[in-house]
Amino acid sequence: MFKNKKPQVTVRCPWCFVKDIDATLRYSSKEDLYYCLKCCYTAKKHKTALKELNDVKKERYRSYY
Repeated sequence: MFKNKKPQVTVRCPWCFVKDIDATLRYSSKEDLYYCLKCCYTAKKHKTALKELNDVKKERYRSYY
């Protein structure tokens, strides 16, 4: 039967975001790792990647936060 899965929020790569490249992080279930295809960024947890992206956004767009 169909299972209702909670959708995960797609996360942009913080390093690529700084360079104005729109790249989303991929998840590898074998290694339990989030990684970017365009650069060498990796993160162990989803929350870690979100925190780093939010830090970059706050630094870049200070007047909005």
